[in-house]
Amino acid sequence: MRRITHYKFHKTVIFLFATAAVMFASSSGASAQSDEPDKPARPVDVRVVRQTDGSVTVAWDVPSGRPKADGYTVVYRLSAAEPGAQPAEARWWSYQHESRVGPDNRQARVRDLTNGVWYELTVIAQYGDDQWEWSDDSVLARAGEAAPEVRPPDAPAAATVSAEEPGSVTVEWEPPVDDGGAPVDGYEVWYLLEEDRSTQTHEEADEVLWTRAGNGLGPDARGYRITGLVDYKLYNVIVAAVNEAGRGQFGYAWGTANGDDHDPLGLIADHRFARSYSLGTDTWEVWVCDVSDGDLPVDAADTATLLNREITPYFSWLSGGRYRPEFVAGGVVQADLTHESQHAGDYECEDRVAEVSEGGTQGAVIVLDKDEAVSSGGAGRRPGSDVDGTLTVSAGTFPDNGRAIRLSAETVLPVSAYCSDCRHPNHVYLDVVAHELGHALDWPHSFGGNRPETREALRDIGIYVDEYDNPMDMISGSPPGWELRRNGLVAGTIAVNRYAAGWIDPDDVAVHEGGIASYVLAPIGIAGTQMLVLPTGDSGHFISLGARAAAGYDAGIPATGVEVYRVDQRASACSPESPANPDRLKCTGSGRRTQQVPPPPDSDQEIDELTDHVYGPGDQLTVGGLRVEVTDRVGDRFRVWVGNPYAGTFADDENNIHEENIDFLADRGITSGCNRELKLYCPDRPVTRAQMATFLILALGETGASPSGPSRFTDVPDDSWYRPYVERLAELEISVGYPDGTFRPKEHVTRAQMALFLTSAFDGLAPVEAPTGVFDDVPADVSYAAAVEGILAAGVTQGCTRTPVRNYCPNEPVRRDHLATLLARALQASL
Repeated sequence: MRRITHYKFHKTVIFLFATAAVMFASSSGASAQSDEPDKPARPVDVRVVRQTDGSVTVAWDVPSGRPKADGYTVVYRLSAAEPGAQPAEARWWSYQHESRVGPDNRQARVRDLTNGVWYELTVIAQYGDDQWEWSDDSVLARAGEAAPEVRPPDAPAAATVSAEEPGSVTVEWEPPVDDGGAPVDGYEVWYLLEEDRSTQTHEEADEVLWTRAGNGLGPDARGYRITGLVDYKLYNVIVAAVNEAGRGQFGYAWGTANGDDHDPLGLIADHRFARSYSLGTDTWEVWVCDVSDGDLPVDAADTATLLNREITPYFSWLSGGRYRPEFVAGGVVQADLTHESQHAGDYECEDRVAEVSEGGTQGAVIVLDKDEAVSSGGAGRRPGSDVDGTLTVSAGTFPDNGRAIRLSAETVLPVSAYCSDCRHPNHVYLDVVAHELGHALDWPHSFGGNRPETREALRDIGIYVDEYDNPMDMISGSPPGWELRRNGLVAGTIAVNRYAAGWIDPDDVAVHEGGIASYVLAPIGIAGTQMLVLPTGDSGHFISLGARAAAGYDAGIPATGVEVYRVDQRASACSPESPANPDRLKCTGSGRRTQQVPPPPDSDQEIDELTDHVYGPGDQLTVGGLRVEVTDRVGDRFRVWVGNPYAGTFADDENNIHEENIDFLADRGITSGCNRELKLYCPDRPVTRAQMATFLILALGETGASPSGPSRFTDVPDDSWYRPYVERLAELEISVGYPDGTFRPKEHVTRAQMALFLTSAFDGLAPVEAPTGVFDDVPADVSYAAAVEGILAAGVTQGCTRTPVRNYCPNEPVRRDHLATLLARALQASL
């Protein structure tokens, strides 16, 4: 890489350039022009009016009707440099300050230029001390030439950057609109790591390096792939066209290497690291390690056959066919005969296997010929995976990748091989094999102790940290009764692990974006939304919900419903002793903090208490400031409601002064709201005549009519939901519709009409005999005055305003919350 060469700043414009940095992040180099007439305007139609020896004169216009600028400044920079040089024009800070003029000027001369050298000139309007408006236009000119026939081309059009493969981005573009008067000979592509530029001070700007990625690309080139980048890093990519006059202006675009190929939702820290082995075939070599205190009859070939028969279909089910572990026989190695331990990893069997294995598989399953040893497994190493604190993947093969599972013999032998009087002699602890293989896929334990506090701190307050207190997750425990099931393979794993492995499509993940929403979650093996994410506002920290049903290998789970977990990947969760950067995602892979909501307080719990984080229909919780309810079950799917916490029946009438009366109607079955699924009443909506008919019939304790034949009203469809209520309203002579034979069901009910409906429907309400004009906006002689004053006398209404005049607002539509109070009072007045 070469260092960019450019002119130094004039000190007087350093602040100017600092405020304009963002504006030159696009190919136009300017912010969007405001259409508001009282806003400052930028110069337009910048043009060259004269080119003389050592100078160029430019002119510009200003939109009329805008505030007057305090003055104008013309700035310039080199446009085309000698071949192979760093592009000075690629850097917004390469502009030079020249020619300040007053607010009434529309022309300025730039002096002391070199004849024959191309320059790009731009005009800036100054408003006050801290607002600068850059022109959309810039012009190219050479001093000493009155009318250059050929100039460098404009910037390529529509430059975009995309990421599809690891460690790369692809930039695409269209030819420049103006080729400068000569055909484009080719294109150049350069890039810069965005954080390198953004972290530099102006004094350090000379140290920033651009890298030429594509040079000498032909005139027909429309794209170029830049490789050798760091995944998940943002890059600034620029592309320029070249003709006989030199390199033209640059088009700018930004892109993140490998930014959205597998995890566009941005949920899993270093997700490619987690998926390096979890998709496709994952081949394991099975070895037996003969240890000093073991003599059980473990055979590598028999073990491989067993695992292919039992473990392979289990993971095929769990992954939806996206992951297939396969096992091949290796051989036997001898451990240190003088060493004895209760932990399978202490015998250094992995080193012995690494010495004799021919390699080529993705991992090694190493079985000790003894029982009662603690098994272990892990994701192993990825060569060259840590690049400046960012994990990239170079997934290798064993033994180089260090990917090994260490097991005791009881995990692959039937109980009868080492226990003569056990209850279930044919059982094999294959759940341990699946568990360790889960760790080799970078899955963490999901348990109650997964908190930012240290284990010692938890124990100080009486909480014992048990990493196996979650019987819903094979990576964190097995439910009781496994002996009667299929070799312990009686539970799958949670949704966030399956998503991290690439077994759940991003399209099958719902992210709650606020407000009120309802989701239907499907369990493993059933199409539909597999995971619901509730963001917390912090990157890498979210609530994960997934459905579980007793089917397939989940047939043995102790609870069905929606399970809820808190996933925390922030450094503050993994390093509570004050990390240097608490916002950096450090809890990756098996270090990902995953905890039940709520977590079990300790390990001495009954099985039903260990599944308190599984919610069935009718259950609810508050998490992350949101209320979550499992409203119902449809087959093996579960419907989940999410919104703000609320009291009462409906979620959208909280703190409404009519809420008590709304709940009164709901309790009596008079209303189920406007959206039962979302638990909405829609208090602000106006009431239609069809809705009013329904409210009144139900409030009166009536049921809808069962009409036969055509509707009595010409505008009430025979199959409409409201026809039975409208017909019953007519049968009771509460409303017989309009003289033209219509009911007008979609019209809004006015307050005047409401008074007529109420006095007609309820025995305890009646129009007054002689209206007196109590309300200033309801004269005594109007047709509805008696009804309005009748509901006033019964205490059903007090009107809409009392001061400075008393009004009823007869022509205003009745809102649904107002209707609840009017109906509740009407019912009470009729008791």
